[in-house]
Amino acid sequence: MSSIKHLFDPIEFHDLVRDSIECVLDRRNKECRVKNNQSLHRTLVSRAYFSVFLRLREIFYPNLKDILGPEIHHQLIVRLRSEGYNDVADKLHKLRRMRNRADYDLDIFIDRVHVDYVFKIAQELHTKIDAGEIT
Repeated sequence: MSSIKHLFDPIEFHDLVRDSIECVLDRRNKECRVKNNQSLHRTLVSRAYFSVFLRLREIFYPNLKDILGPEIHHQLIVRLRSEGYNDVADKLHKLRRMRNRADYDLDIFIDRVHVDYVFKIAQELHTKIDAGEIT
C-alpha cells in the first residue's frame, strides 16, 4: 500500500456515500437537507467508484502524474489482471460501468437498488484494501 500522504483521502468519497445513504435514503437523520433524487443517486454511484479507483491507483501507480483521463482507468484494470487480481479487476470494471452510466446516460433511472449494489461492491474492495490483500 502506498505510504504517500495527500491532502485528500479518497476514502472520504466512500464515507460520503455511506453517510448520504444513512441521511437521505434511510432517513436516519431528520436534519438532513439533501434531496433524495437522481442527482444524489448518480453522485453516490460516481463517488463510490472513485473512492475505490483512487485508492487502487495509489497502490499500483503511487507516483502517477502523467497518466490522466480515461486511459488510466483501463490501464489500472489491465494491471490488476496482470498481477492476478481478477476478482478485483472485475469488480472495479463493474463499478466503472455503473459510474459511466450514472454520469453520462441521461435516459436511465438510477434508483436505490443501484446505489446499494455499487456501495456493496465498493465496500468489499475497501475491505480488501484495508486488510492488505491488495498490494
